[in-house]
Order: sequence, then C-alpha cells, then structure tokens
Amino acid sequence: MKTPNWLESHDRLWLAVLIVALAGLAPLAWLQYRWVDQVAEAERARMRVHLDTAVARFAQDFDGEWMRLFRALQAIPPGPPERELEDLAAHWLEFGESGGTVRAVRDFYVTLDGRDGRESLYRFEAAQGAFAPVQWLPELERALPRPPFSEFGPPRMFNPVLERIPALAIPRRGMSRPDAEPRPRGRRRRPERSRWCVLVLDLDYLQRVVLPELTGRHLRQSGELSYEVRVVSRADPRRVIYTSDAALPPGFFDAPDARAELLRLRPAAPRPEFEGPGGAWLLLARHRGRSLEAVAAAARRRNLAVSLTVLLVLAGGIAVLLVTTRRAQRLARQQMEFVAGVSHELRTPLAVICSAADNLADGLVTGERQVTRYGGVIRGEGRRLAHMVEQILGFAGLQSGRVKYDLQPVEVASVIEKALAACAPEMRAGGCGVERDIAPDLPPAMADATALAHGLRNLVDNALLHGGRGGWVGIRARRDGAGSIEIRVEDRGPGIDPADLPHIFEPFYRGRRSKREQVKGFGLGLALVQRIVEAHAGAIEVSGGPGQGTIFTLRIPAAPEDSPDG
Repeated sequence: MKTPNWLESHDRLWLAVLIVALAGLAPLAWLQYRWVDQVAEAERARMRVHLDTAVARFAQDFDGEWMRLFRALQAIPPGPPERELEDLAAHWLEFGESGGTVRAVRDFYVTLDGRDGRESLYRFEAAQGAFAPVQWLPELERALPRPPFSEFGPPRMFNPVLERIPALAIPRRGMSRPDAEPRPRGRRRRPERSRWCVLVLDLDYLQRVVLPELTGRHLRQSGELSYEVRVVSRADPRRVIYTSDAALPPGFFDAPDARAELLRLRPAAPRPEFEGPGGAWLLLARHRGRSLEAVAAAARRRNLAVSLTVLLVLAGGIAVLLVTTRRAQRLARQQMEFVAGVSHELRTPLAVICSAADNLADGLVTGERQVTRYGGVIRGEGRRLAHMVEQILGFAGLQSGRVKYDLQPVEVASVIEKALAACAPEMRAGGCGVERDIAPDLPPAMADATALAHGLRNLVDNALLHGGRGGWVGIRARRDGAGSIEIRVEDRGPGIDPADLPHIFEPFYRGRRSKREQVKGFGLGLALVQRIVEAHAGAIEVSGGPGQGTIFTLRIPAAPEDSPDG
C-alpha cells in the first residue's frame, strides 16, 4: 500500500527540522565553550582578588595593633626620667585594662640616660605597677643603637622590629640631661638623644591565640579553612613562626598563592628614619590541597563537563525525537495498512456469505447437494470471519491489559490437538499434511489452555499461509534441559527475509513477500502469539532463512511436580 503524500511530506518536514536542530548544536557548543572560559577566568580573578584582600586584611589587622601602640607610646610627652617612667607606667596600666595587643607583650623595657651619661635599662613590673632598673640584656644591647648617636638621633633606616627576639623598639626623643640649663644667648643647644621603649613580644601567645584567630577570621570559608597559612621569618624562611597545619608536606609553600609582610610598622605620616626596609615576618597562603590555579582549572573542567552533559542530553533528546517521530510515522503507516487490510479481509468473507445467502433465499440453489455445498461455504467463511474478529479483540484485550490468564497444569498434547482441529478446514482446503512428534513422557505445562491453543493455531495458520499449502507442516513437543516444555512449529516454505526478522513480532507488520504476493492477513497473529507466550513467563524464537523454511520455537514453563494434575 502506498504511503499517503501528506505523511511523506510530514516526514520530510520533521527530518529537515531535526537536521537543522542538530546542526545548531555546533555553534551552541562553541558558545558554551567560550562562556565556560569566560566564567573560569572570572572565577579565577574573583578568587585571586578575594585571597589578596583577605591576606591584606590579615596583615593590616596584625600590624595595625602594633602601630596604634607605637603611636600611643610616642605621643607621651618627654620629661625628667622619674616623671617619664611614672607617665609610661600609668599609660601602660591603662593599655592593659583595655586588653587587646598588650596581652601579646611579654616584657616592657625603657632606656634612659642617667646623670653620669650612661644609658640605663628599666623593666615594667606588673606586680608593683612601676618600672624597676635591670641589667642590660645581651640581645637588646646588641640590637639597639647605643649612644652617642649622631646629632640627628638614631641611624636612618633603623628597623624598629627586632625580629630575632622578637621585639618592637620605639624611639622617643627626650632631653639629653635631666638638669638641662637654659641655653645661653648665641650658644647652640645640644642635640637631643633618643630614648627607647622596647616591647618584647610573647611568641607563644601569638602562635596560640593571635595568628590562629586572624587565620580563622580572614581565610576561613563555609566553616572550614579554605587556605593553609604559614608565617615564616623574612630573613630565614626556614624558620617557621606559625603554621595552620603541622602535617603539611615539605615544599607545600614553595609556590604560595599569596604572601604579605607582617611585623612591619607603617606610620600614618611617612617617617623613613623609623620605618625599616620591610616586615620581619612573611605570611604565606595557599589553597589547601591544590594551588589557586589548579582550583580554577578544576572548576573550568567541571563546568565543561556540565556543558558537555547538557549538550549530550540535548543531542540525545533530538535523536530520541527523531527515532520516536520515525517510529510513530511507521506505526501510523502500519495502522493505515492494517485498517485497509482488515477492511479487505472482513469484506471478502462477508461478501461470500451475503452472496450465498442471497442465492439460497432467492431459490437459485436447488438440490440437496448444492445446498450442502453452499452451507459449507457459509460455515467456512463464518469461521474465518470469527477468527479474524477474535484476533482483533484478543490483541486489543492484551494491549489494554484487561486479559487475565488462568494458569493451570494442562496436557500439551491436548492443546496441540485443539489448535490443529481449529485449523483443519484450512489444512484440508490446502491439501497440507501435518507431522506430529510429541514426546511420550512430556509433563503438563503451566498454562491457560485456551490462550495457548489460540497461540499455536496462529502459528499453524502462519505456516499454512506462508509455506505449508500443498506441502508440509510439522509440530513437535519435548522437554528441554532447563525444565521447560519446548513446542516447535515448522514449515518448508520460502522462509523469512533477513530484513523482516527483527520486525515480525511487531503489531501490524507485514513482510515484504506478503505485501508483494498479497498474502492474506493484517499483521497481528505473531504479535498476539508473542504476548501470549510472555504472559505465560515463556519465550518465543524464530529461525530459518530464505529457501530454508521457518521454525517457531515456544518455551513454556512446566507445571510443578507436586501440582494436583502434575
């Protein structure tokens, strides 16, 4: 049957649309690739800015506390030694009440020039709340510039951070002598000498409290460390001041993602004579497990994978749509052919029945012999019509799921005989012989006898239509090694075309030879057989080829041995 023009044009239209859609995936993939690159670059820049900002704030918070203390001590006005020591002690007690940075100071020293011109060292005693003279510490004596200075005070570029101790040396300008007399007219005043406030830092407190708290505040995301942190000596990077994880492998911080100087005093107004060449410590930060670039590259690969998955899903959807469309069109074509075939098949027996009935009713048929012949024709065409209606109704019932089978132990031989009896008129009309081969010890099958007989009848009808007329049909039954019952229906006809084999169990499908030779049928028999066998938890197979005949093999579960009829 020729496919309608509208269906062919609809097919071509859909095919063109789907080809255009698939072709549109290429520019879409390129745009997504560019977009992923841009997103990855933006994410890399965002992470870089975030890390640089976090590290800068870390350094600012750490050094800002010392700078505020530095300026506060320098702001105390100079005076006579005893009074100056009292003022420094009072201010230091006020600092201690406010907490904060003072807790990270282990000792507070002050240097003053005595009346004999020698420099003395005083330490703040917290218990007395006052300064007391102490012996010079060797490390301070080596680190601090000692008088006499140049007439302009301490050396330029002197670093106020004594890293090895560690300590902060705060220079304070004071009078050269406590009993300085008024300067005579015309005489130059003696240059002032520097006095020092030395804050010795509590390294243990910095390692346990200050640095971990700043690390958690600035380099923590989503409740867990995003970056590992290490603070090392700037002069000797092998000397570790603090590390966020002591179990990090060697060389982990050889290529940090960000760094910043710590213990670097930055006065509000630039004063190069009091600012050192750089921070005494270095803050190193690196993303845990991988570098920042590796994290950005991993995010890019992840985005590419997501984009590729989306494209594959889209392409798969288009492919499924194409396959579904083609299948729907093929099904529509088959259904149209089925309707045309059913109409023709139903019309033929009805026309014969009506014609014979008219002849009988009009008295055109006389004689007992002619009446008998006409009655046989009407009976045969009626059975044929009933079988076709039964096929259609049975298939519709299976498709809707309303058909329920009553599985009971049944004798396979009786089911086979019932199917052959139903096909007897066609077999006699076609002069076809039947060969039975049923094993004598065959156990009962677990099946619905009526449904199984109907399925076997369809297979025998198929053998008669396609290869058994004027020839031979064989039916065999035996028990296979898996405990099932195997029933084979064979013919010696021309066989099935290999191109038709994958489709013969599809509803409404008719093979090329059937269409070419206009064999009766509308493509439901084998589909109905397959659904009946599957409903019995069995299987059906087909074998053979062109010129070799066809063999349909059914496997039906045998009834349990302890069943009532078994």
